[in-house]
Amino acid sequence: MIARGLGEPDAKIDDFYTDPRKGRCGVGAAPTALPEGIAVDGPGEEKPLDPEVVEANIRDGLPVILHGRSPNLVDHFVLLVGTFRDDEGRLVLVVNDPLPDPGTVEPKQRELVVAQAQTAGLFARAVWQATGENGFVFDRMRLVYRK
Repeated sequence: MIARGLGEPDAKIDDFYTDPRKGRCGVGAAPTALPEGIAVDGPGEEKPLDPEVVEANIRDGLPVILHGRSPNLVDHFVLLVGTFRDDEGRLVLVVNDPLPDPGTVEPKQRELVVAQAQTAGLFARAVWQATGENGFVFDRMRLVYRK
């Protein structure tokens, strides 16, 4: 997905990723391989969703990995590849979802609307969330960098 976000439209996840549950994927694929000259924040480096940072990364031609949840997945990741403002001036994120629609093999492109939400509990605070149809909610991000 990162390779596609960087302009390689025919890239498949098996070219770059080894699923530790299934063993080696893709002919000649190395575990956690990324396109040359690219680095990504690791799981411990996730940041809260920040619209200004997201827009800056996209302007620089770098995708962003969003981490959140969907109705059927506790952890769900999508690749942010574009942004625009809707008629109401809200930031909309264009993402490639690696989970295809039934009967397809291509990633699903989704649009997520960014808005502030209030967390619950004793230490409630305002956070940014990107939400889409069918209960998709993304509130964390991993940045993609050029080395």
